[in-house]
Amino acid sequence: MRDLAQEVRAVTWVFTARNAGLKRIGVHPLRLRLPATAEAAAIFRAHLPAAGITDRDDDELLCRVVERVGGLPFALRLAAAVVANNQVGTVAELDEWLAAGGLGRGGSPARKLERLFDSMLAGLSAAARRTLLLCGAFPTPTIRLSAAQAVGESSGARPTPDDWAALEEYSLVEQPDHSHVALHARLHEYVRKRLAAEPTYPTVRAAFAAHYLALAESVSLGKSEMERDYRPLVGEEPNLLAAAEALHTAADWPTLRRLWPALTGHLWGVGDQRGYERADRLCLDAARALGDTAWAADILSELGYVDKEAGDWAAAEALFIEAQAIHDAAPEATTAQARLRRYRAEVALGMGRADEALALLAEAERLLSGLPPEGSTLARMLLHSARMTVHHRRGDLAAAEVAGREAERLYGPLEPTAAGHGYGTFRVELGDVLFGLGRVDEAAGQWAALVAARDGLPHLPEHAEAQLRLAWLAAGRGEREAAAELARAARATLARQGQLARIQQIDELLTNLDEGEKLSTFAGLFSV
Repeated sequence: MRDLAQEVRAVTWVFTARNAGLKRIGVHPLRLRLPATAEAAAIFRAHLPAAGITDRDDDELLCRVVERVGGLPFALRLAAAVVANNQVGTVAELDEWLAAGGLGRGGSPARKLERLFDSMLAGLSAAARRTLLLCGAFPTPTIRLSAAQAVGESSGARPTPDDWAALEEYSLVEQPDHSHVALHARLHEYVRKRLAAEPTYPTVRAAFAAHYLALAESVSLGKSEMERDYRPLVGEEPNLLAAAEALHTAADWPTLRRLWPALTGHLWGVGDQRGYERADRLCLDAARALGDTAWAADILSELGYVDKEAGDWAAAEALFIEAQAIHDAAPEATTAQARLRRYRAEVALGMGRADEALALLAEAERLLSGLPPEGSTLARMLLHSARMTVHHRRGDLAAAEVAGREAERLYGPLEPTAAGHGYGTFRVELGDVLFGLGRVDEAAGQWAALVAARDGLPHLPEHAEAQLRLAWLAAGRGEREAAAELARAARATLARQGQLARIQQIDELLTNLDEGEKLSTFAGLFSV
């Protein structure tokens, strides 16, 4: 075969073996990567009926279908067959079918895909097959190798290097780097279903939840909020949420209670408000099942904060009032009583009731005055930050600076342990206040300090806003390349957060920087 392949040069020869390891018998392996998006779209279009499909030339739609099936050629053929067999009439209908579960929810195409994966698994040793099924415990197809190893050993699977090598040899997994393994998305769905049908599934699921509980507690156990370093949890958000889901499904309320502090603290710290809300709703069920009213009140206040950030003032106010009533009934919950009044002040300001906001903040300050200063530094700092916002909105920049500087003073001792938190984001507004007072260098110092403190961690929208302000100042000094770099970094952060209107403004700023045009005024860009 070697001679034939070398002589017939017009043909690309690819030799594969289902039941023999090519690497082990001396054949040079040729790795077949998935086709690029444009090539995959062409494969898909070639298998569509030649006539009668009105949207077969819609490139954007075809690329979306490619993304949904993961670019796997066999899955593309199956998806095209759904159209060819008149199961759906257009590519747009196919896109909806795939979005609703498509190839993963039964029917002839799904069965054909399952038979392909069944045949691939049939050539594996029992140990390698157990290791592959172990990957189904994880919610995403890219998996940290150390986590898979730990979960496997705890559940009795005990993956070995030979298992992973065999799976990679048969192209069932890849190793994008030394720390991870990855499955194709469709194969991962299949493996998750297969694992769920195995008798070992409860054991594996429990081992998965225990592993991520231990990781979460390594951050939170015995530590106050300000003492927690959430960096070990970065990138683990889907797994932590999956652990919470598993504990909720098992009605293991005490263990879910142990997971909650690090889980929600981290999700809020990385700006994942959707995940944060989901975790809190799972934990609210646990709090109610345990009859833990204080915990339930904390969760209600957190859910109210999500509504507040979304601008749903009425819903937020109702949740805050409900939580405050619970805390007000507990004399020892002074800090929580003050916190709820601060939350309500932020809602009142959002509804245009600035006087009410100041009155609520005064109540909160009175409550905190009865606590030892060393135990209420964070609460006082947040209170003065909120007061700065009220004065700023009213146009009283002098009073806003006084409040902001007090927040800055109180934040100073906390800052060394606050890297993984969002408490320093008051610096964006303090910088705006100082800019409004004509003190540009001091304003820039606030914004730069905020960005620098986040080094090595995912940025929040406030960090992006600080970078944008620094970009505008750099452009004003003629440093257009540095300005564009800052603006692009801010754009990436806001794109992850889905802030499309702000992204459009950044694109206009970048265009002006590229073309050397005059920039918008600071007030026009940043609403200060």
